Amino acid sequence: MFSSRCQRFTVDAKSLLDCVRYFADPATCRAYMRQIKWPGGKILCPKCGGANIGQIITRHLLKCRDCKKQFSYKTGTIFEDSPLGLDKWLPAVWAVANSQNGISSHELGRALGVTQKSAWFMSHRIREAMRWKQGTS
Repeated sequence: MFSSRCQRFTVDAKSLLDCVRYFADPATCRAYMRQIKWPGGKILCPKCGGANIGQIITRHLLKCRDCKKQFSYKTGTIFEDSPLGLDKWLPAVWAVANSQNGISSHELGRALGVTQKSAWFMSHRIREAMRWKQGTS
């Protein structure tokens, strides 16, 4: 239900708590992002477009063997340049997408265990991405 683009990897969360529990493991978050960003399974470098990609396991990064560029699963997404991890971002996306009347930054912050300022920043980016995705920029 969480991902319309990727039918094979869906999150069947009925509540925000279920979603937070599901994405509590960083490996699950990375697997989910990998499936969303590269549905065919072939990872491409965001800099040169090369497919010769290796992993830096200790730092949870990817590295292009052609241009030597290091990048993460957050590169090229609304999550990029944020110090918050995917374990906070993915439940936030779920909460914003599944709230009928919207969700306040105070409520989001309390639910995710982040400050109201961080929750406002997250919800602003998520809503902007949703607006852009719908083509109403």
